[in-house]
Amino acid sequence: MKRALRAAPRRMLATVPALALVAAALPASSSGTSMAASTDIVATISPDEYYINYAEPAVQPDSAGKEIKGKGGVYESPIDRAKVFDRKHAHGNPLTARQLARLEAQSIKTGKSPRRIKQAKSTQVARLLTILVEFNERADDDFTDTMVPATVFDDRTCVPGTIQNGPLHNSIPNPASLPHKDNNTLWVPDFSPEHFNKMLYSKTGITERVRKDLIGPDGRPGISLAGKTLHNMYLEMSKGAYTVTGEATPWVKVPHSEAWYGASRCYQDADGEWIDPY
Repeated sequence: MKRALRAAPRRMLATVPALALVAAALPASSSGTSMAASTDIVATISPDEYYINYAEPAVQPDSAGKEIKGKGGVYESPIDRAKVFDRKHAHGNPLTARQLARLEAQSIKTGKSPRRIKQAKSTQVARLLTILVEFNERADDDFTDTMVPATVFDDRTCVPGTIQNGPLHNSIPNPASLPHKDNNTLWVPDFSPEHFNKMLYSKTGITERVRKDLIGPDGRPGISLAGKTLHNMYLEMSKGAYTVTGEATPWVKVPHSEAWYGASRCYQDADGEWIDPY
């Protein structure tokens, strides 16, 4: 009985803050319109809200799962370890944030667009070697015991494989002569090392228009690739901080056919029917 009497004042005291909050809320709701009219409300955004954070996956803990050995030989749930990793990366990227802040400050000071501000003192140049590979035209790779799609694009019916050779470079047919429409394939009469050197490592690029069976965006026959090189792409993306140079080798012939290295093979479903892999 004494315990009940002592508990009663506590419950009465607990209701006082609640009543005070209700009372305080009444005038606020009635005067909200006049306050909004006279005071500009400024949203406060903390610095970490400007950057993308990793979201913790909503995964139900699995107590029946196999535990893994952690630090100090202590076994723990894989879910617990995943949560620790997520918390580690839950506050954005501080290094990127500082770099972006410096770039924005420089942009405000100079009046230049951040995209036009070169952040490196000099241009770093990477030297690359491009190896041109063609396939043995006398490989005689035997696929007769394998079911494969009949063609690459048109008929994907599974048929028995055949003996495969090649191809050598410059033996791929002109897309303009194919029975189906193809406006995606780059094709020139001679894919020479000089062609790849221009396309990858020069500033001018391929100056002669390609695929003259198509109409370019400028309304003229063919597509202009002038200036569209790997060298220029890296310069543009890095704002002048990085680019590549290099050289393409003469064509190197590998021992097998193209099919031997990457042929599509059909497989059987549950009913024993041969299925196209794609």
